[in-house]
Amino acid sequence: MNTSDSSTTKTIIHAFEQIEAALNLKLKQQGYAIRHQNDGDTSFGNRHLTWLNDKQALRLSLDSNEGKFILDIANTLPLSPKTMWAHVLSIPYNPHKHDEHYVITIAVELMDSL
Repeated sequence: MNTSDSSTTKTIIHAFEQIEAALNLKLKQQGYAIRHQNDGDTSFGNRHLTWLNDKQALRLSLDSNEGKFILDIANTLPLSPKTMWAHVLSIPYNPHKHDEHYVITIAVELMDSL
């Protein structure tokens, strides 16, 4: 991996962490708690995070290969490998446009979809 790839991966992971923090604040108010976090293959920046409440689960994924954040919902608990996830929203992410305003815009769009 060259320095540019490493820098891009760090930028993508930083964006994921910022979006995670913003969503976590809103979801905590709605009774959700983080139940699972997978940092994935850190060399590519892939990761996902799952929140649960009493009725459903939400999953935020970062697919750095596709360059997008994905929000999914599951209405059947408990979660299992056979759980069916419904797609809520997919937002493209360009790490070369990364600045605080850009990341906040993505976080707001994800939060508005809930």
